[in-house]
This record gives sequence, structure tokens and C-alpha cells, in this order.
Amino acid sequence: MTCDDRDQIFAGGVVAWQDDRIVYVGPRAGYSPAEHDEVWDARDRYVLPGLVNLHTHTPMTALRGL
Repeated sequence: MTCDDRDQIFAGGVVAWQDDRIVYVGPRAGYSPAEHDEVWDARDRYVLPGLVNLHTHTPMTALRGL
């Protein structure tokens, strides 16, 4: 499920990334890996991007114990 404005779902789809960027999400027919690409079979799995926690309490951490 792409979570785009149409909430598209690609059963048996492909997620491709290069370095730290997602470069393709869609049906398998729309993507052909290059010969040197590493391919992971994530069938029956969820593929999620890395999640970043932007909620912090930096002042509380810096001043802890004072």
C-alpha cells in the first residue's frame, strides 16, 4: 500500500531503493532490476521505510539530574 493520494495497493509489487532513497514503488511489470541489483523476496512480509522519531525532549535529557 503506497499511502499516496489514491492509497494504491500493489499485491506482489516491487519496492526499489538506491542508497537511502526509494526510487520505485509499483507493479512488478513496471520494473526490471539491473543485472547487479540485489533482489530480496519479501513475499508474505510488510515492507516499511525506516521510521524517524522526531518527538524529543532534549532539554529534559540535557538537564536531567539538575
